Amino acid sequence: MAWGSDSLKAFLQVTQTQTVAVCGDTCDCGDTGVAKESGPCTVRSSTGVVTVGSGECCVCAAANTVAVCGDTCDCSSGSLLTKVSAPCDVTSSVGPCNIGSGECCVCTAN
Repeated sequence: MAWGSDSLKAFLQVTQTQTVAVCGDTCDCGDTGVAKESGPCTVRSSTGVVTVGSGECCVCAAANTVAVCGDTCDCSSGSLLTKVSAPCDVTSSVGPCNIGSGECCVCTAN
């Protein structure tokens, strides 16, 4: 089978799973968890890189996500994927956020 042949192209299929990175006090991605590290840690996902000095970092498999950071976080326009207490740093499909006090959430769009 030649490398440029159509039959090889049909045989090979590459799938990239979109991921988000989450760092905070503790993290839990549930069934979507890909990796988890104890701080100090830095994790890389398809949507960016996050770091925490103490606590935990996770990589979660998820697409169509939004990062929310504030005193409390609300996923009213979607479903909560994960929530961590500050200091926290999270990435999402539309960009990252971080905060020194409060909460960080990653929400999935409905």
